[in-house]
Amino acid sequence: KQAIILGGIAVIIVLGLGWIVEQLTVRPVVALRRATARIKQGDLETPVRVRSQGELARLAEEVESMRQQLHETVSSLDYLNDSLADQVQERTQQLRTVVARLMQAQEEERRRVARDLHDETAQGLTALGVILDAVALDAMEDRDRALKGLRGVREEVRRLVAETRRLAYALRPSVLDDAGLVPALRWCAEAYLEPNGVQVAL
Repeated sequence: KQAIILGGIAVIIVLGLGWIVEQLTVRPVVALRRATARIKQGDLETPVRVRSQGELARLAEEVESMRQQLHETVSSLDYLNDSLADQVQERTQQLRTVVARLMQAQEEERRRVARDLHDETAQGLTALGVILDAVALDAMEDRDRALKGLRGVREEVRRLVAETRRLAYALRPSVLDDAGLVPALRWCAEAYLEPNGVQVAL
């Protein structure tokens, strides 16, 4: 009987020791493994709680510290991503506005060139035709008046050539190709803005 009782007590002691070992080592390891699996899957909100002592406790503290740092880093990255997305959207809107203004400026420039061609060149050529008709009539009647008319034609042709060159230069200044952007901007300011009273700082 004593052997059975002692054997039963020994079994109970062994089971108790096994349970204590499990509580002290196996369960904390399992809990730590589950916590690291949660972190790996992206759960950075749940704290790492492992009841243990010694090396396992220090390991659990390190894992919890890493979880907190990762959580802070991810939160910071999320904030930066949101901020970058807002900046990209803002820059895109600014770019659209600039492109719209550029298109409007191009259309206005085309209208101005067309108006200049109509007002200056076309009217000058029409006047030149009228003068040539008058010279042709005068050539038959009065040679001196015809020569005077031809001099007028020559002056009108020179004026039209100069105007055409001015229009071509305004469309694509050769200074842009010869000297570069900054001198071209400076020339444009001096040629067009400052004579009209616009002060320019380049």
